[in-house]
Amino acid sequence: MKKSSRWKTMILTGAFVLALNCGNVFASEAGMTGESNTEATIVEENGAADNVQNPADSQVVNDQNGNSYSVNSADVPESGDPAVEPTEPPADPPAEMKQGWQDEEGGRRYYIDNNYVVGEQNIDGSWYYFHENGMMATGLTEQSQNPGNLYDYGEDGKRLYGWQNVNGVQYYFHSETGIMLKSSECKIDGFWYYFDENGQFVAGRWINHHNADYYYDDQGHMYYGWKQEGDKNYYLNKGNGKKVIGEKKIDGFWYYFNENGEMATGWSQHNDHMYYYQANGQMTYGEAKIDGHWYYFKEKSGIMATGWSKHNNHTYYYQLNGWMTYGEKKIDGKWYYFHERTGVMATGWSKHNGHTYYYQSNGQMTYGEKKISGYWYYFKNKTGVMATGLTSHSGKKYYYQSNGRMKYGWQAVGSNAYYFEQKTGVMKPYTFKKSNGYWLAYDSNGKQVKDLRSAFNNASSYVIKVNKPMNAVTVYIQYGDGSYTVPLVAFICSTGADTPTGTFYTPDKWRWLRMMGPSWGQWVTQITGDYLFHSVYYNSANNNNTLSVSAYNNLGKQVSHGCIRLTAGDAKWIYDHCALETKVVIYSDRSTYGPLGRPTAYKLPSWHTWDPTDPNMYYKCQQRGCH
Repeated sequence: MKKSSRWKTMILTGAFVLALNCGNVFASEAGMTGESNTEATIVEENGAADNVQNPADSQVVNDQNGNSYSVNSADVPESGDPAVEPTEPPADPPAEMKQGWQDEEGGRRYYIDNNYVVGEQNIDGSWYYFHENGMMATGLTEQSQNPGNLYDYGEDGKRLYGWQNVNGVQYYFHSETGIMLKSSECKIDGFWYYFDENGQFVAGRWINHHNADYYYDDQGHMYYGWKQEGDKNYYLNKGNGKKVIGEKKIDGFWYYFNENGEMATGWSQHNDHMYYYQANGQMTYGEAKIDGHWYYFKEKSGIMATGWSKHNNHTYYYQLNGWMTYGEKKIDGKWYYFHERTGVMATGWSKHNGHTYYYQSNGQMTYGEKKISGYWYYFKNKTGVMATGLTSHSGKKYYYQSNGRMKYGWQAVGSNAYYFEQKTGVMKPYTFKKSNGYWLAYDSNGKQVKDLRSAFNNASSYVIKVNKPMNAVTVYIQYGDGSYTVPLVAFICSTGADTPTGTFYTPDKWRWLRMMGPSWGQWVTQITGDYLFHSVYYNSANNNNTLSVSAYNNLGKQVSHGCIRLTAGDAKWIYDHCALETKVVIYSDRSTYGPLGRPTAYKLPSWHTWDPTDPNMYYKCQQRGCH
């Protein structure tokens, strides 16, 4: 019996069209189109495709006898057109017409009115495929009209779906189209599988598709989460199974996976920064000691710190290689210090290298003079070392005690002593050496200085000592221990036989005072009773042009009536500088004038009736050129 081309594409139970995306192939139950879908759309086994193509341009029509035909849509008349008669109406069936299934040599055929069918046919609700010779297909079959797509048919010829074992190999045939899945992934019973170009599902290995790496376990299931291979660790996204490349936050921790997807441990450089990952791959934050060196990794980003860093309420500095800085460090032209054990930037006081330093609030080393907590200190200009002891700077000398504080007043340095001004701390330009219980002043050339009034004119107190038989007065200032053992200046004087000896405290003073004779004295300071310090007397009241020249020329001799006569200048100094209640000691010692000796006085001619030391008469000496 010959086959009829008219029946070649007949559909027995109606037309069925399905678009399959899971296998990237589109099929219709009226016959596979063989067209490929260029979209890499993945379709799950449970539902329809994302994109459904139009079925083949065919249409099913019925003839007058109830037979169905698959014809080109263009051949179907529109509504109102005359019916198209079959070009070759079926012949009257023979007396013995073959119908339905027939077992024949070489296999089975299916007949309709003595004609066997070919292609896909739905018979009694099941799909079959018949080769060009009408023989029913069994096993793995490639349809001629759908080259490249494979189907599996059972021994009874029915199309098989789902998992099928073909010659010991598991394949999967789409549950609706029956097409074998190849070069695609598909979700089956809740698991994703990938089928290679031969239709075999990938199991126990990596595969790259969609520009990413995936791993399928021994059962062919897509793998998710952590995977270890040897000493390498990988992570596959739980959402899509892709092997992670780059940074990834997993369970609250950041990890890094290199270009091969290997989890980083230890140092890693990426994103133009350095990071450090622990043995478990977790990103390191904060301070960490690595190979004996301390590093800091920023709390939010994990980036290795270089340069300045503030954390733990302190400031640190990290080198370009990330190492924490210790000790002294010059940064941008400024010196800083970082504690040897902690690396903390020093502020305030710091002791290291056997010296003391002071660092400002910004950490920069302090130089020169600085007032700290009410005390003055000095830090050497080149080194920043805190000065102690006798120190020269700014053209002057100062003294700093062992704790660095500036000292004032008297300071003993070795066997010598120095005096430093109370307000400025500047040293007086003298060295004091102790001799016979007194501190004697010497200049920078080693010469004894016998008049210190220019340096100590404003002492808080004085003691005046008068050596009666030697007609010498010595004024003392107080030393650092409280004793009046620093001779300030010595005056020549005239005492008298009645001058009392002992200790007295000055009770009063007068600018001019009438005395015996009558005579008058100026710059008068009372010692006790009628005994006074005063100038050489004048012969007229309050007239400093009537000086007794003979009395002036007898200074240094014991010729007074008991008072202590002085030059006008010396009497004025006592009057101006020695407050009331100044201590006066009158004693007798013929062995010495005193620690400063005794100065001489000018001898005046008879016409020189004014005291050349009187500041109010100095103009006359300038006019005369006498002194």
